[in-house]
Amino acid sequence: IGLLLALDIIENTPRLTKATILLDSQAAIMAIRNGSTGGGGQYLVEEFYRRLKTLASKRKSLQLEIRWIPGHRGAEGNE
Repeated sequence: IGLLLALDIIENTPRLTKATILLDSQAAIMAIRNGSTGGGGQYLVEEFYRRLKTLASKRKSLQLEIRWIPGHRGAEGNE
């Protein structure tokens, strides 16, 4: 769900040309990388890709990176 909220923020920040989404869930990153959760939550992966495709078509110059960070380790907003 955090990924979807991040895409909403990015979409609603029109001047943004580069963004990094920080995740503390390796499972979520693997699901996004593989395009599948292998179980529950598949609809979230599909919704992420649907929104990402829409965003990419509107903002061709946008550079987006998804990175893993250790959970609750001093990253602002990750508490």
